[in-house]
Amino acid sequence: MNKRYSVKKIMASDGNRFCMILDSKNGLPLYYQNIYLSLLYKQKNKSFNTVLRNAYTLIAFENYLIESNINLIERIRSKTFLSFTEIYSLSEQLRVKNKKQKVIDIKEYKKINQENLHYRLTVISSYISWIYESYFSTTIYETNIILKSVNLLFRKHKPKLNSQLYLNNDFKSLEKESLDILLQCLEPESQYNPFVDISCRKRNQLIILILQETGMRGGELLNLKISDFNKEKRYLKVCKRVNDPADPRVFQPLVKTFERELNISKKLSMQISSYIDNDRSFYSKSLNHNYLFITQKSGPTEGFPLSISAYHKVIKQISRIEFNGVSFQNFTGHCLRHTWNYIYSLKYIGVTDQYRLTQLDRIRCVRMGWKMNSKTALIYNNRYISEETLKAFEEADLVNNEIINKIEGEIDESINVRKLLGVKSKRQQK
Repeated sequence: MNKRYSVKKIMASDGNRFCMILDSKNGLPLYYQNIYLSLLYKQKNKSFNTVLRNAYTLIAFENYLIESNINLIERIRSKTFLSFTEIYSLSEQLRVKNKKQKVIDIKEYKKINQENLHYRLTVISSYISWIYESYFSTTIYETNIILKSVNLLFRKHKPKLNSQLYLNNDFKSLEKESLDILLQCLEPESQYNPFVDISCRKRNQLIILILQETGMRGGELLNLKISDFNKEKRYLKVCKRVNDPADPRVFQPLVKTFERELNISKKLSMQISSYIDNDRSFYSKSLNHNYLFITQKSGPTEGFPLSISAYHKVIKQISRIEFNGVSFQNFTGHCLRHTWNYIYSLKYIGVTDQYRLTQLDRIRCVRMGWKMNSKTALIYNNRYISEETLKAFEEADLVNNEIINKIEGEIDESINVRKLLGVKSKRQQK
């Protein structure tokens, strides 16, 4: 079946990126949808990627309206909107992926679609509310009541999402042994290196080394420029460059965190310098821009800044590495951000001084680009928190066993269990 609508991505000369929804038959832009997208971009300062995601959601919604023979504007004008059954039918259609897969991981499939469905229904609810409020609203009182009823109706169909601070056993960080194996396999001369070209091997090894040593995000890595690298002082600078006209990538990698300088080791500094002088400089088109990592595959984009899709292809290739029974099938670049936090958390072991603990927390926030006292560390610290929790329970069991062994199963009131476990009384806490 031919697509009814398409999304045209546009990059202006000043670097601004935006998109439009077009009718595939006549090439004309859709009226309400494109006004809504422009408001998201200009008034609400949404990123290009967010606006693009909204565009595809609105296309899916428009397809549903056509297939269900629903005139949305007439419904909104008459204040009937969508029925409970229609929203249920819409939500079921939004669950379906465009790409058909022969084998689907049911657990992962549900997780992905719950998040996507929640987001898409939120977008559609906001879009309908915007049309009514902008074109058909009357009194403020009546408008507020109608908008609340629309949001409530959609909320009933939104799946509940687990809190980001919820801790489980799905660790995203690598174990120390697995990390060592990965770095060993990515050595340019390693027979387990999944890349053929020696130049690509060096570049991809450097990508992983930077992610592993700094803990930066993938978008921050792709956003690095040569000018962000200071060889003498040994640091990499993370900068925001939204709508940079010097960046030819329509899908521009963005920095989501605070700008910061990340100190690096002497070894990594030398490897970056070697890559710039010996590998990157080989590609003539790389002289047209200052971005650190470039596309090395022959073709029209050779020498251009490395794209997000190319970066993900590199990571996917790395995830196919297998070494002595160790598999990396769930590996992502973001795993190394989690791994950095796990390794950093080991510095907390044995530290009891509150000032030192606060200092360690602040260093983590600065390094990760978070605001001070951010709770995000709980998400990235899952493995360490779980290990420390398990250790605490094991120590408690040892204490309890020691008490039971001493009194042969009887309760000895002379033993202060709270003191043995290091639990302070309320008076001591005051």
